[in-house]
Amino acid sequence: MSFSLKLNKDQYDPGELVQGELVVSLDKPRRFRVIYVEINGFAESNWKERGVTHNEYFRGRQDYFHQIICMAGDWNKRSPFELPFTAKHRFQFQLQLPPTLPPRISTDYGRVRFRVRAFMHVERTGQFVEDIEKKNIHVSSHWRAIEPGFVREVPDASEFNRGLGDQVKVYADMPRREYGLGEEAVIHVRIENKRLLPINKIKFQLRQIVTFYSATPRRAAKTVINDVKESSCKGIKWEDGAGVLTATGTLKIPDYVIASYERCNDVISISYDIKIRPKVRDDSEKLPPIFVHVILGHPPKTEIPFTPFVAQGYPHPSPSTYQPTPYTNAQASQGNSNAMDPNALPSYEDLMRGQAGGIGTTKM
Repeated sequence: MSFSLKLNKDQYDPGELVQGELVVSLDKPRRFRVIYVEINGFAESNWKERGVTHNEYFRGRQDYFHQIICMAGDWNKRSPFELPFTAKHRFQFQLQLPPTLPPRISTDYGRVRFRVRAFMHVERTGQFVEDIEKKNIHVSSHWRAIEPGFVREVPDASEFNRGLGDQVKVYADMPRREYGLGEEAVIHVRIENKRLLPINKIKFQLRQIVTFYSATPRRAAKTVINDVKESSCKGIKWEDGAGVLTATGTLKIPDYVIASYERCNDVISISYDIKIRPKVRDDSEKLPPIFVHVILGHPPKTEIPFTPFVAQGYPHPSPSTYQPTPYTNAQASQGNSNAMDPNALPSYEDLMRGQAGGIGTTKM
């Protein structure tokens, strides 16, 4: 006897219909109590911080969808029933994904997972045991999800300030802040260089900022910053007699990065910025970097095409043999439940120091 899970696609976009089937192969008639499928997607945060007297454990969880579908048997009574020997029994199921989902990701502080699990309580050697089959749902990570009002942390450049006052001012601007994967970003830089430092190069660095948030014992955050790609610009122009340098650089957005996910009151956020740093020829001075927030990924789809899924092979067992019972327990079959209660958590202002947008500016 064996059983397996099959899905109709290798990868899904947010909002698409997941369709699959559970195949139970029997070598003889078998007795069961219940056969059911659990489909869920969630983000969870989990890390430990060492305190003076004890360790603190920070945790948070966000359920994006959660559904339990009873395929055979009575969910409530769990009365034994028998499946006849017909080689294979096939049970179909489906679930509509929410239109907004984060990409699947894992760090030391949390993870995002989408999965299907099948549970089968079958009689073996005179007692009922539970068999479990698992399968991940691969959701496309190319569609960005941006919620108005999301407050993003502004990186602190004070560690780079060498006390030059107003002698050097660095400004950065971009014609636009939203880019699809594979597009080229254009960055304009202006430096008011009253000290006439020998700046000969400007470095551009695309950074991915992944932050997980906890709900207990209090609202806290852990961030991982990943350097994605670098480029540089050497075509720096001086404005005669003004001590002003101007330059325009480009940075191509890789087509393999995951899209931006910036949502209020979520366990996870994924954002990007471009770190811009002028370089002095002999590295005698370290100028402060400029951080410009950008949004990456394709815009969400407006229409999701529906593709019917037709199972191949043996038909379903006859309903007269057993009657699959839809599971309607509200405590376990949650459908597309989503947001954490915003009233139960402190606001983002308790954590964040600034708002995204505007021209990135640093003064020395």
